[in-house]
Amino acid sequence: MKLLVAAIALAAGFAAFPLLSQRGDLLNLGIQIFLAVALAESWNLLGGYAGQITLGHAAFFGIGALVTRVLWVNGVPLFLALAVSALLATAAGIIIGGPAFRLRGAYFAIGTLGLAEILRITVGNLMPEISTIPAKELRSGASGALRCGGCGIGSVPGRTRDAGGARG
Repeated sequence: MKLLVAAIALAAGFAAFPLLSQRGDLLNLGIQIFLAVALAESWNLLGGYAGQITLGHAAFFGIGALVTRVLWVNGVPLFLALAVSALLATAAGIIIGGPAFRLRGAYFAIGTLGLAEILRITVGNLMPEISTIPAKELRSGASGALRCGGCGIGSVPGRTRDAGGARG
């Protein structure tokens, strides 16, 4: 009972922290810590309890994050975007996970790694603006066109784009 009360108090403290602090760096750190905890727990469930070594559970996490971002940027309220993205990531997990669970051992690990890479490459090719580079760094000028020089987004090493967008 004491542990439950302590857990509730701790959760309430974390929930109230954004109201008490205006420092964006601390809020960002807290979010990053909770994301790492969520990924660690997903690994614990699949690797620890189910005994499967997965290298692709982050792919489903990424599906949820990507859908949340796309919906939220397009004006959907955050909590609705979170709910929809959780449902879509769950659906993707069920659709892809069913056949993947037929694999055992190293084959399961290789299959899930392949899935994660397929999703990473697909998203990178279809949405080059999705990057770890801040959006302000990707945009240049009033046109808002993606900038290729210096950041490596959308360019082939050793090649550049001219003003018309053709590779040279």
